Amino acid sequence: MPKKAYKSAEFIPLSADEDEDSVAKPAPKKQLVLQPPAGGKSAAGKLISENIGEGYSVYDPQEPRKKIGEVIKVKPCQPGEIDELGKAITALEAQSAAIIERAEEYRAELRAALIKIQQDNSALVVYEVIEKETAELTAEQMRAMSTFKGAMD
Repeated sequence: MPKKAYKSAEFIPLSADEDEDSVAKPAPKKQLVLQPPAGGKSAAGKLISENIGEGYSVYDPQEPRKKIGEVIKVKPCQPGEIDELGKAITALEAQSAAIIERAEEYRAELRAALIKIQQDNSALVVYEVIEKETAELTAEQMRAMSTFKGAMD
């Protein structure tokens, strides 16, 4: 298998260069290492991937080649099989659905509370109007009684 050159430390899925028959085999480990330039004229080179077992490692293209990525073990899935990431996504989707459902319940409760406040506010406005009219009627009654009392004297 010819080595592929990569320009940067990008993630290359393990299945990118495998054929259909190799899916049942253990996933090979890939490692990006510096490929010396043709003729060895400069220190600059390209990252290449090498099969090293199971997983994936990334190395810096500049000297000294420091490891810049950890081994990521990737287990290929059989058709219809859910991997760990799929399980995590499914769990997050379920949590999101529960959070959305609770948010909708809270929204309904807040809406009911707002309607109650508006009704209470309307009742308060009506009460204040009645109280004002009662005060005006009481004042008018007091004037009428004092006028009547003055007429009787």
